[in-house]
Amino acid sequence: MGDGLDVPLEDPVQREEVELLSSLMIVAGRADGPLDQQLIDDLLGLRGDPGPSATA
Repeated sequence: MGDGLDVPLEDPVQREEVELLSSLMIVAGRADGPLDQQLIDDLLGLRGDPGPSATA
């Protein structure tokens, strides 16, 4: 039977999320005021119109 605690310590998806959040925090910390939505979307790599369900 394998060791249940023997798991990989690196999760590529989680790592990418941490990098995105870190970048956003750095930019926000350097900003003189609130960040506009377009800048946040650009930092998070979002593209295009999210569609009508995003505002519901």
